[in-house]
Amino acid sequence: MEVVFLEDETYKNLLELKNFISVKTREITNKEVLDNLKQGLPIYEQFNPREFDYEPEYTLGECISQIIGSTWNEQETGKVNYIT
Repeated sequence: MEVVFLEDETYKNLLELKNFISVKTREITNKEVLDNLKQGLPIYEQFNPREFDYEPEYTLGECISQIIGSTWNEQETGKVNYIT
């Protein structure tokens, strides 16, 4: 296993992207987020996607691998995968 160190801003950018994918194509599993969601308000206004992990079981590694795999698939097939 390799350890990669990220600048805080880079980590926040990745977390925001991961949360966006969780909202759009996956499932929010963070109990704190789910238990405190207020109906009618966008989740991004209630829980900052750069500070809260909406789906902790979905690792950054899995997210990055999925994005890279999707990008390569789009390049090979010419079809957009709509991952985001």
